[in-house]
Amino acid sequence: MTGQRTTHLSRLFTGVFVLLLVLGFEVGGLAAWSGTVSLWRIADLFFDLGLVVTMVSRSGSLMRP
Repeated sequence: MTGQRTTHLSRLFTGVFVLLLVLGFEVGGLAAWSGTVSLWRIADLFFDLGLVVTMVSRSGSLMRP
């Protein structure tokens, strides 16, 4: 049963990563179009959160010897 659980978690992490990536691109595009500097920081936050999700999803394989 653990294989099925990890598959669901993998899909969840992938979905969250894609969502954060799309949000980052959308906010970045909006920042470029409007010229608002504060939106760049929000877009960067979405990309950083996407990297954190990637690191958390890969933590099991990174911890193995």
